[in-house]
Amino acid sequence: MTQHFLLSSRAKQLSLLQIAKMSDSEALKTFADIRWHSNGGNPICPHCGNAGKIYLITTRNEYKCNEYHKRFSVTRGTLFHSHKLPLQILLCAIVLFVNAVKGISALQLSHDLDIQYKSAFVLLHKLRESLINYQSDEPFNEVCEIDGVYVGNYIRPKNNINDRIDRRKTFKPNKRVVISLRQRDEIGSSANKSRTFVLKSENAFDINNIVRKYILRGSEVHTDENVWYSDLSDHYTHKVVNHAIEYMGSSGENNNQAENYNAIN
Repeated sequence: MTQHFLLSSRAKQLSLLQIAKMSDSEALKTFADIRWHSNGGNPICPHCGNAGKIYLITTRNEYKCNEYHKRFSVTRGTLFHSHKLPLQILLCAIVLFVNAVKGISALQLSHDLDIQYKSAFVLLHKLRESLINYQSDEPFNEVCEIDGVYVGNYIRPKNNINDRIDRRKTFKPNKRVVISLRQRDEIGSSANKSRTFVLKSENAFDINNIVRKYILRGSEVHTDENVWYSDLSDHYTHKVVNHAIEYMGSSGENNNQAENYNAIN
């Protein structure tokens, strides 16, 4: 059985303990290695794209481009541009954010890093925004799964059934549905690509537009028995599992990977 990524050594390449022991120069090098990984950790000028003669000004922890003759920091042009927090704090925030499988609150992050709540709030939203901004637009072309989950504004019913209020037809302006698309890996035991979309409700129009844009026509798509997915059979090999009866169909049809992804949220 394939080992889960979170249990592998690749998921433990940078720990909080390692960051806590870093000097300013070590934190700078670590950040540079991550940002310019494709260039072997060597800086690339964000102004002109020069990857040749760039010098480090050690007294300021900044770089200077020999061609453009301008200085820049390791966070220039990134979501951390013009930051006021030390690089060690930013690295710790990234590690905590990535390792928190169920997510992490701004309040928890402010306590863990000893920073203001507002700073933690902004930092987390920058990290979340990066997940959207840097997603690949390359369409899924393997076996895909789709599932939706409603989030927000749940009101717990009263204990006694006679005291309960029927809210099924009540409009909830803050309630949203998260549609998850996942592409299975070659083995089929996990996924290698994922995309999420936030809608006000599950509906055929939005779902069809999303699927046609991000899943290659003719691909195999697995969903549950929800009526909003029924039109997918026009352009895809649509496999349906009836969750009222079973989690997986007799021919292997299921959307368990998409459901697992939604369960994390």
